[in-house]
Amino acid sequence: MPHFQRRWKWPKVLIALMVIELAGTVPALALFGIASPNLYRTKLWRIGNENGFNSSPLQVLYAYANYRPIPKIPFVWSQSYDPPSSQSAQETHTNTQTRLTDFNVAVSVLSMFVLLVKAAMFLLHIWYPILSTLTNLPIVVLWAVSVYGQMGPDHSDPKHPSNIAWYLTKSCSYARPSGNYGYCLQAKGAFAVTVVMLYVFFPWPLPKYKSNTPQSNVLIESPPRNLVSNPHCLPTRSVKSRSRRHANQALPALRQLRP
Repeated sequence: MPHFQRRWKWPKVLIALMVIELAGTVPALALFGIASPNLYRTKLWRIGNENGFNSSPLQVLYAYANYRPIPKIPFVWSQSYDPPSSQSAQETHTNTQTRLTDFNVAVSVLSMFVLLVKAAMFLLHIWYPILSTLTNLPIVVLWAVSVYGQMGPDHSDPKHPSNIAWYLTKSCSYARPSGNYGYCLQAKGAFAVTVVMLYVFFPWPLPKYKSNTPQSNVLIESPPRNLVSNPHCLPTRSVKSRSRRHANQALPALRQLRP
């Protein structure tokens, strides 16, 4: 049966990581909560199209108006549209819900919940390393998907392909004329927080422990050569035998001193 370690070798490092995790989870939850459901993502999509950086958000409206197949929306601008049914295309376009932003909010809430549970179990000394590993792996995957979604490619328009979202690779000055400069900075900040959260949860290898005790003091050294060659100096001799030997050596000197 495998043996799982129950104690943390570096508890102070784990506490520091929890503090950093809290410092990243709170801003992420605030930024994604403010951006939900679609505060600025469609606006940034439109600004990018006006400057020739990516596809147009109106391509769905054109498809509805011309009874063409609905094009696949890139994940970076992903939105779930209601079926047109009896509504007009414009009404359908306004009733949108950004899937990427909702996904980011869900990941932030999950991270906050895991952090609270982790802190409580750590104080109770039942937060074992194996539990941390099993918990962090799926959260790492979720944050990685969030990073990919915010910087993901947009190849839906062959005339304006984009490998990375323009608001991450270019200045927010393009959004200033339309009054969306603050939204662009908010999108940049949300992406930076997401990268930090991915870095915190990623299972980086910890440095190996190095003992301050020299290796020569840890290993059992062989006895010196002079002890082996001189049998009278072997450590196996008792104290009584050594004192008797010294007394026998001092007898001739004492006899010479006698009158």
